[in-house]
Amino acid sequence: MLSSTEWQTPGMLPFIPSVFVEISEHLKIKQKVLEAYRDEMHQQPRSRSIQNLINLASVRGSSVGLESAKVYKVNESVPLSLEASVWGGLSMDSVYVGATLPY
Repeated sequence: MLSSTEWQTPGMLPFIPSVFVEISEHLKIKQKVLEAYRDEMHQQPRSRSIQNLINLASVRGSSVGLESAKVYKVNESVPLSLEASVWGGLSMDSVYVGATLPY
């Protein structure tokens, strides 16, 4: 879900993602989960509409050659376990950081 950082609050730096996770296979599940937050969601053209979240995942994915992506900003690098259980079952083949982008 979008946060207030997406609204470009004056004095705040823009959100610039550095990690892209392919989520195409999980997008329908994400949509169902977001429907449970109906009090937080709005209709288009508001940024917190389900359709806009799907569109954003598509735009962010296409910016790095993926179908759909969830993005993160890494502020500090720390060693992580690469076990699939740590990533909620995601394969590390689905995670792209910096120069490891698939194109």
